[in-house]
Amino acid sequence: SGAANKYREAHRVTAAVLARNPQNPEAVFAHAQSEYWIGAAALAFDRQVEARKAFTGYLREAIALAKLEPGTGRSLMELAYAHGNLCDSDMKAN
Repeated sequence: SGAANKYREAHRVTAAVLARNPQNPEAVFAHAQSEYWIGAAALAFDRQVEARKAFTGYLREAIALAKLEPGTGRSLMELAYAHGNLCDSDMKAN
């Protein structure tokens, strides 16, 4: 879909920014959002493998954010959302 293509392009851009700035919380957060939207689009179209991969990436970035911003509301919410999205994906797969 058109939206999925835009999410993939955003993912490419945020990955490049993150590669240049791996310790920047804003870069980590932006890439986490790209991972989320790819996963959400995949889940909406019942593409479980793609959704799981993206949501796993989202969790990876949420963990990285929590290390850079320990205990902040943003990092705690991202961890919760990431785990919840993996759970949703698993529930839909079964």
